[in-house]
Amino acid sequence: MAYSVQLILVFAATLAIFHTCESQATANLYESSSGTDIVEPGSNVDLGFTITYYGRKYTSLYVSQNGYIATSPDASVFEYITWPNPGNPDYTLIAPYYAEVTLRPVIRSKPPSIPLYVKYEIVSQEAKLNNFTLEIEENVLAADGFRATNAFMVTWSDVTFSGVAWQTFADAPKNTFQAVLVTDGTRTFAIFNYHELTWTGGPNADGKAEQNYTNADFPPAQAVFNAGNRMGTYTLPYSNTSNIIQLETSGGSSMRGRYFFDISDDIIKAGGCHDNGKLEISPSFGGMLGGNVVEISGPCFEETDNIWCRFDDVQVVGTYVNRAMIQCVVPILKARGRIELAVSTDGGSSYGYKTTYTVGLLGHIPDGVLLTDKQEWMKTDPQNLYLTWSPSELIRSSNALVNIEIYGYKEDGNSVTWQKLRAIGEREPNSGQFNFQPSTVQCNSNDCLEYLVGAIQVSVADGSITDSPRRLWSPVLALGWFIRQAAITKYKNNWASQMCTEWSVKEENDKTWFDDVPTCPCTVNQSMADFGRWQPDVGCNINAGSECRYHPNAVHCVRSVVGTSQGAGSQCCYNGNGEIMYATDSFNGSTADRSLEWGQSPFRQPKLVPALSHWVQDVIPYYYCCLWSTENCVNYMRVRPTKACGSYEAPKPAMTYGDPHFITFDGKKYTFNGLGEFVLFQSTQSDFVLQGRFEQPTNLPFDNVNATVVTSVAMKETNSPVIEIRVNPDGADWKRKLTVLVDGQHVHFDEPGLMWQDFQDVVAIINNESPTANEQTNFTVLFKSGVGIQVANIDKLLNIITMVPPNFKDTTSGLFGNWDEDASNDLKAQSSGASPVTNADDIETIHKSVGVTWRVSKSTSLFQYTTLNFEELNVNNFEPHYNIPSLRMNMTLTDTVVMSLCGSNKQCQFDYYATGDSAIATATLDAQERYDQLVDSIKPVQVCGLLNIDNIDKSLKEGTSYNVGSRIKIIGCADGYELKTGASYECVTDDTGTITRWSPTEGAKCLTTEEAKELLAEANTASIALGVIIAIIAVAVIVGLTVWWYRTRQSGSHRTPEVDLEDQPGEKDTTDEKEVEGGYENVVEAEMMDEKAEHEPKEKAADVTPTEIVDDSEITPGGTENEGYAKGEDETVPEKPKTSSKSYLPWHKKKKDKSNKAVAAEKKDELDEKPVETSIDDVEAPAEPTPGGVTNVGFTKEDEEIPKHKKRFPWSKKKDKSHKSKKDEEHSAEQTHDGEGTETTGEEPPSVEPTNDMPDQPETTPEKPVKAESDV
Repeated sequence: MAYSVQLILVFAATLAIFHTCESQATANLYESSSGTDIVEPGSNVDLGFTITYYGRKYTSLYVSQNGYIATSPDASVFEYITWPNPGNPDYTLIAPYYAEVTLRPVIRSKPPSIPLYVKYEIVSQEAKLNNFTLEIEENVLAADGFRATNAFMVTWSDVTFSGVAWQTFADAPKNTFQAVLVTDGTRTFAIFNYHELTWTGGPNADGKAEQNYTNADFPPAQAVFNAGNRMGTYTLPYSNTSNIIQLETSGGSSMRGRYFFDISDDIIKAGGCHDNGKLEISPSFGGMLGGNVVEISGPCFEETDNIWCRFDDVQVVGTYVNRAMIQCVVPILKARGRIELAVSTDGGSSYGYKTTYTVGLLGHIPDGVLLTDKQEWMKTDPQNLYLTWSPSELIRSSNALVNIEIYGYKEDGNSVTWQKLRAIGEREPNSGQFNFQPSTVQCNSNDCLEYLVGAIQVSVADGSITDSPRRLWSPVLALGWFIRQAAITKYKNNWASQMCTEWSVKEENDKTWFDDVPTCPCTVNQSMADFGRWQPDVGCNINAGSECRYHPNAVHCVRSVVGTSQGAGSQCCYNGNGEIMYATDSFNGSTADRSLEWGQSPFRQPKLVPALSHWVQDVIPYYYCCLWSTENCVNYMRVRPTKACGSYEAPKPAMTYGDPHFITFDGKKYTFNGLGEFVLFQSTQSDFVLQGRFEQPTNLPFDNVNATVVTSVAMKETNSPVIEIRVNPDGADWKRKLTVLVDGQHVHFDEPGLMWQDFQDVVAIINNESPTANEQTNFTVLFKSGVGIQVANIDKLLNIITMVPPNFKDTTSGLFGNWDEDASNDLKAQSSGASPVTNADDIETIHKSVGVTWRVSKSTSLFQYTTLNFEELNVNNFEPHYNIPSLRMNMTLTDTVVMSLCGSNKQCQFDYYATGDSAIATATLDAQERYDQLVDSIKPVQVCGLLNIDNIDKSLKEGTSYNVGSRIKIIGCADGYELKTGASYECVTDDTGTITRWSPTEGAKCLTTEEAKELLAEANTASIALGVIIAIIAVAVIVGLTVWWYRTRQSGSHRTPEVDLEDQPGEKDTTDEKEVEGGYENVVEAEMMDEKAEHEPKEKAADVTPTEIVDDSEITPGGTENEGYAKGEDETVPEKPKTSSKSYLPWHKKKKDKSNKAVAAEKKDELDEKPVETSIDDVEAPAEPTPGGVTNVGFTKEDEEIPKHKKRFPWSKKKDKSHKSKKDEEHSAEQTHDGEGTETTGEEPPSVEPTNDMPDQPETTPEKPVKAESDV
């Protein structure tokens, strides 16, 4: 098989040379060995195989003598129609020369003396099919691998125009041309041959033919592909002009007059070369690092041309392939989205041919070089590093040699730079694998320290093979292993710590960028519902099954879509309770990003380059603060804090669905069945407009339905392109259910790198489906203003959800109403001063007084009309069904059937009765459920925010929930800090229930050692003074008591002070008290009741455990109180929340039980553990610092190590105390006092087995996330 493929390639090369040599020749017809004459005026032909045209499949065709092939006999009668035809008919045609042709003279007294004919042939000969294959591969982009299996050929030989008399028939101008349809069963290509063209249309008024004559009755011929069903039209150069006969001599391919087209999809792609100024490219997209070869066709090239390509602002030299094709290698780019690709044939002096090329974000395009054992690449001194690639993807030759090189990236001043740093392999075999020892390639120059970010490139070595300039790239990676020696030379062995300190000090001096960073949503449901402003982080996406390995306690993370004016953004992560995780509480939580991961327009400059600026500004500092050193992560979290969610404002949804029904921004539900195009909503904020096209449904159980559905939407805002998304008609597209147009141009979302595409002014269109099951039924459109539009194809109609940000309030109008929190005024006519309709069930009044007033005009419509007619679509006098009872006449449905599906839902009933389609009715129910979930998800959440405690980031606490009703307990401080009284806080509201606060307002403080000493000295001084005062008072009391006792004795009374006190158990003298930990004790009572105290020992406040402080309740890792703990029972780990397409995350949590003493002992162990100074290079698994040292600053009980089998839902399991005796537990509990411990138990925390995706770290520290490539 390989040998035969090589032969074919050799033949192709030979054929290319042959065609180049005779490039001036006119196209010869393919020979027809056994053609069949058509039956005038045309014949139906059963093919016996399938061709694909405009996405639809056909097994029979109609051949017309009038220069075209149709898919239906309906087109048998020739009509003078200019294609595209906005009215009717709209036939599906393949027309090399659409004109009225005659095969007989008008007066037939004498037969013609020339052999004119129209013949067709089904080609099955292998030699002919192979020839078609070779020519297609040579002339059509992305045709590699195509193998023709069947072909259909039609030849029009020496045909003349209609109306020629027999007297002039022999001398009349003649045309000869040919059409060939070639297929492999999936893809179909068309070849047009123009052998001789001498007439354009028809005769003049006196019957004499003229070569270039045209008039109203006989317009010029057309060369056209027409999709039919109003799906689109593609015209050849000179079509419908008097110059159409130039198709014979200009352009085509390596042979003049021969044209190639890929006609399989809804975009016709021209092969060969032509003079229409358009460029065809393949592939049309790639990654920011470039390296892929783009094939380009368009103008007819010459070998002497000095070819250059310009990608965005980068120029590269092009390579001549043949007259119809050139190649250019994509350079490294610094922008994403659509950029300009231009071609020059004069060495770059002018660029006359232009198109667009799509640049995908790093991480969204598959990598060409794969890094084996990723955690090793993240270390600073790994022993060996391994990488792999596909040899055939680089070059097909097995004899090629390759170079493997390190490239570095830096941002400096106003420039961004990629630089080749060092070769790690030269002229190596193209085996697809390579390994090396990093210690042998380390750099020892200070200049290397500028390049902490880079990538590995594999390319064909110079002189090895000359026909493949392709380069393969690895993902972006940290170059700690490359710059290590240079760093040690400058900073000594603790270089990572020093670099972190330098960086954090610099960042502390510039925090202005943080002011405008978007506020995180408080809950995961809010973050998922607010899809216009927040999108899932690819490394931690619950809907994609991400494991969140770099955020171990998170189940989902989102990133802000639009950056600030300085290009900053936010990453927000959520735990299993659906609550936000703060950087203060965990090294795995939410952080502000100095540079937005998706970059910020205009890109191409420091801090704004997509992905790479984020690496430089945010990811690399995380490496040397949190991964390459373990004691400085608190510094990172201090300068990359979470933007607290207390000020978050939720967006507002509106919706249209079903037949069609509406829910306004204020929640008003109603039905409107207009026919035409209407304003769904418009806003003075950013001049946003959303329009919908309403049409009558087809192919339903009930014909001629007097109802409408939304079949297309169009939208735009200031400076944005017009985005149109439309339903494809029945059978219109075998690959896609929806068509997307951007400024009238079809855009496809077929490849993994094309699932998210960016356009001008931060307009992004996202295909929400998996690339493996990609029918393109569901799209999300994001705008710079924060508006998000979701469009879904549900049984050939559109359901549309609109989500607008808070600043759109009081600025909206249209069928979605005015968002002002007052639903009573939503149903208003477009004219000012009109009174609103308040009865949402009065469908007729709503239709006539409100709905139709929002019809768009022809001048304001955003829709494309290439194959449509505005007047035909917009019917002013359309009368729909107005109520359900009128729908029941002559219906075959029964109330029982409808009610069994719809219940009491009026919208569902309406749709079922109107259409008879249960799928549409079911979709209506689902849509309303979806809306209800959105409304529930964006409900405000009352939070208290972070505790206002001195050095809060140095505190050790239980609980991370900051919602009303939650409790936080401060149990200790980090090394170097001392706790001034432990405390438990509860988030509460005031009497009005609107203002939140922590109770108590004061309490715990984490003081530095010096502050604690000063406070202790002050306390000692105060204690001495207080002691003197108390002594004096005590003497006075004793003297007074003695006098009183003496006088009492003298009066004959035998009552004692003890008896007086016992007679009044409810009263207590509080005049003389001293303050002790845990409360106050009465001095007199303490001195006078010694005997009673022996039998009823008093519990000291100092013996109260942290658990007892909160009334025998325990705080679960989620931060909420968990009542009813059973002593001695094990804890259970909450299950990972599940979602479906019909529900937002139903956060469920199981309770954990553990004895209070065990918990206290555990806290004692945690606080007594000492930090271990180490680095990622010396350890096995990633871990977070343990409580008690500088490295665990801000950590909570949740931040312990995670068992390997729990990594999908990575909560910490508490340490097992089962081997300790009860006495040991009690002793441990006694040692835990206000967060202070005296010694460690010697226990080691549970270890985590390293995985291929997690870096090695010390077992003595908790897990820490790795913001590596998945985080970018």
